[in-house]
Amino acid sequence: MLPGLHVNDLILVRKWPYGVRMPFVHAMLASLGSPQRGDLVVFRYPPWSNQSNIKRVVGVPGDEVQVVDHSLVVNGQLAKRRSKEAFDDIARNQQYAQIEESLGNASYSVIYADGGSTPVHPALQHTDGSACINTNDGFSCTVPPDRYFVLGDNRDNSEDSRYWGFVPLGNIVGIVRLVLWNYQELDRAWTPVK
Repeated sequence: MLPGLHVNDLILVRKWPYGVRMPFVHAMLASLGSPQRGDLVVFRYPPWSNQSNIKRVVGVPGDEVQVVDHSLVVNGQLAKRRSKEAFDDIARNQQYAQIEESLGNASYSVIYADGGSTPVHPALQHTDGSACINTNDGFSCTVPPDRYFVLGDNRDNSEDSRYWGFVPLGNIVGIVRLVLWNYQELDRAWTPVK
């Protein structure tokens, strides 16, 4: 989830913004809202529900989500974009083009490989392949009821809804709010996450 989250970040997650759930069985006791476009959420990974994952919600039920040549389009509207300085990923020895993307009320940084990328090798079957159309320059998906479309902010190096499908509402645990600690990057402690 570079650039917003780094390796070794210990994060704080608000577990109640969408509702109160019964522990262990995850049954919803009281609904308090639903995920919004731009939310950075923790969820139980649909292919393996015992594993947690973090991605950004870009599509809510009924949305048509498209990505064409690195541009995000939701319901026919291009997400607002503003260029930022390049992002250096020291761990991969790679530089990325970085933009600030705005979706709804949320603004966050997204990176793309500047030149050759490290390709994602999806090995999973999409949960609802009939809802998506893939082309040479992108894809288009219609989000089914009670499901959410999520993307990683490191768009060229993320296995997300493009590959394995939609996230059911019942799998969403909460919203990422801040980095509590990173033992390799001490200056990241107590920083809010967009």
